[in-house]
This record gives sequence, C-alpha cells and structure tokens, in this order.
Amino acid sequence: MTTAYPTDGRLDGPIHTWFSLSYCNYAVLPRTLLQSMPVEFQERMVACLTELQAAFEHVPQAEVYDVKAATEHIVNEMSEAELAQAGIVADWYRGEAPPTACSPDDLAKWEAEHEDPEGPTYSRDGEELDGHERVLLPAADPVPHYNRGRAYIQPQPGLSRTWISPATGTAFDLHADYAVTRDQYDVLLKGEAHGYTGLVWRHFGAFDDGVPVLFATWTDGPWEQSIEGSIKLTDYEAALPPAACGKCKAPFDPDDTRFDGHARYCDTAYCRGCVDRCHDNEIADHRCVICA
Repeated sequence: MTTAYPTDGRLDGPIHTWFSLSYCNYAVLPRTLLQSMPVEFQERMVACLTELQAAFEHVPQAEVYDVKAATEHIVNEMSEAELAQAGIVADWYRGEAPPTACSPDDLAKWEAEHEDPEGPTYSRDGEELDGHERVLLPAADPVPHYNRGRAYIQPQPGLSRTWISPATGTAFDLHADYAVTRDQYDVLLKGEAHGYTGLVWRHFGAFDDGVPVLFATWTDGPWEQSIEGSIKLTDYEAALPPAACGKCKAPFDPDDTRFDGHARYCDTAYCRGCVDRCHDNEIADHRCVICA
C-alpha cells in the first residue's frame, strides 16, 4: 500500500513552526502546569490530545518514555567538573599520559611540549565526541510534582484570550494568527522583504510591559529558510492601515470626539458623524445600513 505524501502544508505548518529551529523530536508538557490552566483551556487541550490519540492509535508506539530534567551543555565549553560528571574524557596530549613522578615545573614543561595546539579530543565510553556536540547533565526539576491534582502554579497575570488596545480599544484575539503584508514588514522591521513569503505573526504568550508580543516566522522563498522575529502588538497595530467607518469609509480618528466627528461610535463599525446623521425613515421598507 502506497501512502500519498501530503501537499497541504501540514508537514511544515504550525507544529513545525512552533518547534522553531530546534531539533527536538518531542515536546514535554509538565502535568502540574497543564492542571494549573483554566478549565476552558484544559477542555481544548484534552480535545486536541484525544483527537491526536485517535488519529494514530493504529501506529505502534513505545510503551513508556523516561523523561528526566537536565541542563544542556556544549562539550568544549564544559568545566573539568562538568566533563567528569558527564563521564567525558578530554585528551590534550594526543593519547599520551602525563608523567606522574616529576616535579611541578617538569610537569608543566612536559604539558607545554605535548599539548595539542588544536585543542583536546573528547570521548565517552570509548566513543569520540565532537567538541561542539551538546550533552545533558542531570538537574533538579524546577516544576513541582503534580501531587495527585493538588499542585497549583499561578499562570502569568493578564494572560487571556483577548487583549484590548489602550490606543484604539480594538480587541485582539491572542490565539489568532496575523498576516503581514510587504509594506507592513518594511514598516515593522525597517528592511527589505527579499522575496519572503508566508509572513505570519503569532502570539505565544509573552508580555512586554503588559503588552503582548507577537513572534514572527516566515519562509524565504528562494532558499526556504525559516526566519524569526518579534514585535509588540502595539507596534504591529500602529503599522496597520487605519480602520475606517463602514458607512462613509473615512478612517477613524480617535481624537475627533465631536458629536459629528470621525471617532468610532462606541463599539460599532461607524463613526460618530454617520451615526449622528442617521435618522429614522417613515418608509416602511427602509433598511438603514446603521440601524439594520
């Protein structure tokens, strides 16, 4: 049986983007943090996990996984104590062992003569390691045990599904994606787009002085490279074309608060002027675009 390779963008879609430029093959989700989220979030999370489980219940999977907290280190940047903890041997002398029956001065002279100018080679359990390779050292888990549903950690204050702009009163859905045009890209990052396609700004829950931060990912068309950036939601909003009245099409002016001005009328799609000029009509089948 031949499986058709998907061409709908799922393989380099939102999940691929969420993992960013890491090479992680798994995502670890602490149970304590999950149970500390609001029930509405938990319901959506469980629904997605249940759907995922059902979609691949026919695929053989490991019986268990052993997940342990750790810190990540680059081999050639580790201290002697860290190398010893990781069981890594650093060979500075091309396989020769320093002499033991000599004075400190003679030992220093021997080391200077035999030390490899290109740096040490590294090995663990008889296998050579690249100096730029990353290894893990065991560490205490900063997230407490879920304690049978009793452990609770306060989520970040102010994190909700919507954010109201203090400048315009516009409500932004923090779970939505925000497309970026070429002009907006130039305004936001002060640079040329160079053929970048698929520009998307996505909110991931970070805040800067109480303002949500949008994290951008997009693909460079000619080379298909993943590019990243970030910007405060207020700056993104400032780069957008001004919202306009649904009747007269004139841009809203939040400072023009006269009774017949161009500020938005409450939460409607119309300016104060158009609402002021809207009057009931005695014709029975009158259908006003504002009153309707």
